[in-house]
Amino acid sequence: MEIFVLRLFDGPGKFVWNFCPCKKIVLHVQANETITNSQVQKLCDVSKATATRYLNDLENHLIEKVGTTGVGTLYVLKGLSKASL
Repeated sequence: MEIFVLRLFDGPGKFVWNFCPCKKIVLHVQANETITNSQVQKLCDVSKATATRYLNDLENHLIEKVGTTGVGTLYVLKGLSKASL
């Protein structure tokens, strides 16, 4: 498994793209349109808490949450129409 180093923010509003699992997550969303916390756990081989941190770090920058917190929450690329899901 390829591992990258992450610095998500380099100053106010500057998103730095040096990292993945976050890169893996975004590539998965590009290929499959959505991702869930449990899919992140499997994709990155991490705990639920770590998967949640990854998704929270990406939220509002590259992905957005569809639905409320809890079971059934999906994440999509920013700008993807929710009606298309």
